[in-house]
Amino acid sequence: LIVQKFFGFNLMVKAYGWSFKEMIPLNTLYLFFGLASLLGLVCFLIKSYFSSDQVWFAFCSIHFAVIYLGTLFVIRKDLFGNISFLSKFSYFFNRKKYSSLQKTNNEIARINVYESDN
Repeated sequence: LIVQKFFGFNLMVKAYGWSFKEMIPLNTLYLFFGLASLLGLVCFLIKSYFSSDQVWFAFCSIHFAVIYLGTLFVIRKDLFGNISFLSKFSYFFNRKKYSSLQKTNNEIARINVYESDN
């Protein structure tokens, strides 16, 4: 099974003329792995400060998720672009992109109105 996937992957690289770096987003994977490793190490190091494992797990799991996803949201806004709830918050982080998108939508609306009148 792994051999088939390797040959299929290799065929795609040759057919489209892409390099392996273009097909496998290593920088993004390094970001995910590094951030998760760092947060995991911090959680492991503070384990001795909690009275029980359940309290430690409850505290660290919530904070790990909030910090991990929050950091990815700030660094990689494009990952959350298809989620309508989260895309509303991208306005606060990228005003120029939002305003240019709004202008584009207004221009499209004007063109559609103009075409419907004629």
